Amino acid sequence: MKIFYSFIPDQSLENTLLSYLKILPTGIQSKIYGFKNTEDALRSLLGYALLINGAKYFGYSSSFVVQNMIYNPYKKPYLKNNPIFFNISHSKELAVCIINSTNEVGIDVEAIVPIEIEDYQECFTSSEWHQIFQNNNSLKNFYELWTEKEAVLKAESSGLNISLNSFEIINQNCFMDGNNYSIHMVDIHEDYVCKFAIKNPSKPMNYQALHIPFK
Repeated sequence: MKIFYSFIPDQSLENTLLSYLKILPTGIQSKIYGFKNTEDALRSLLGYALLINGAKYFGYSSSFVVQNMIYNPYKKPYLKNNPIFFNISHSKELAVCIINSTNEVGIDVEAIVPIEIEDYQECFTSSEWHQIFQNNNSLKNFYELWTEKEAVLKAESSGLNISLNSFEIINQNCFMDGNNYSIHMVDIHEDYVCKFAIKNPSKPMNYQALHIPFK
């Protein structure tokens, strides 16, 4: 299993990133063109560029990825017949893409920025809410737990259609609808929290985080 990450390139390198746009499926192109904010569009494009580059490590060409990308009923993208499983996330300047050859995976990354934590209480169980405020690092605790829950949702086939407070994270594990989700941290940058979840792992997880520069 590999996790690919990159930061939005500066303006002098944007054309390199934009070259990926024309090879993506038309539906994804339309989605990216639909963003009103340029940075939102670049973040989304960067995620798919990571997928295209990352798939090569597993022996799949960019044309294979593009030609075999389809969506489940919940609009989650995947490759036909699941030769690999992948998931993409982005926040601020950073995009990440996880690829695994055996099990469903989900990943979430969030920039650590000040927020009103109380606005999100309904997203957590009472036990999780207590955990956030167990010490003086409540903001970091919030993002740690938030990314764990988001990663689980993204590893689950129906994804974001499930309420965040309908399941609980206990010791980096989650049991939901008969499935076990094992959660792990990815240490990329001190200003971000990144977690991934793998569905029904059959053995201890080994993963590699790789920086993909666009230049």
